[in-house]
Parts: sequence; structure tokens; C-alpha cells
Amino acid sequence: MKIRIPPVNESPDDADVHFLDDRINQYNFETTGITDGRIFSFFVRDELGDIIAGLYGWTWGGTCAVRYLWVRADHRKRGYGTALMEAVEREALVRGCTQIVLSTHASRRRGSMSGWVSRLSVRISITPVAIGSTT
Repeated sequence: MKIRIPPVNESPDDADVHFLDDRINQYNFETTGITDGRIFSFFVRDELGDIIAGLYGWTWGGTCAVRYLWVRADHRKRGYGTALMEAVEREALVRGCTQIVLSTHASRRRGSMSGWVSRLSVRISITPVAIGSTT
């Protein structure tokens, strides 16, 4: 049997991505018996309601994973990232997590996470410097 894979889709429907996420979670819940998976998000908005900083991730089985952390350029170096990480740490503790997992890029400046110190075990994975990066 030959399996036909369609061409790459760089703009999948949100519903299709949620379908995959739901099936993976269902499989993991059934396989491990751990069913405490939950999403979290924090969004800081300006007076016009525009997002100036945000954080999104999940907790499951004692692990807190930060998927996205972003601060608008004109609000960086003002403590927003630290405040968001402190908020997620508090939520992780409430949810019984013992570790936080965060991925970042090697092109980030050294010390950019230095304002935040966690009480939990933290694992930060760093991906290679992006092509064309000067750092």
C-alpha cells in the first residue's frame, strides 16, 4: 500500500491543529492515566486593548510547559517577561507542577531571562542560532 501525503500546508486550519492536539492528549491520557492536562494563558493589554505581552502554555503530569512568551518591542526591558514568568510559576505551583520547561532561541541575548528566578526546576532548551543571525 502506498500512502499519499499531500503537499505541505503552511496555513493549516485552526480546527485541524486542534484536532491533532486533542487526539495526542487523548492518547497520552489513556496511555498514562494522567488526566490533569490544562491550558494557561496571560495577556497584558494597553489602554486600547492591544496585546503588549503574552504567555501561553500547558500543564500536565507535574510539568508546566511555556509554549509562547512574547513582549512587544517597545515594552521590552521593562519587566513584562519577568512578571509573566512569575505569574506562570505561581499557577504551576497551584497546579502541583515541579518543573517548568521553556524553549528559546540561541540568538537571544545572554541574560535576557536573568530577572526571573524560579522556585521550581527549570529546563530551558535552546535551539540553534537562526540563519543570518549576527549573534
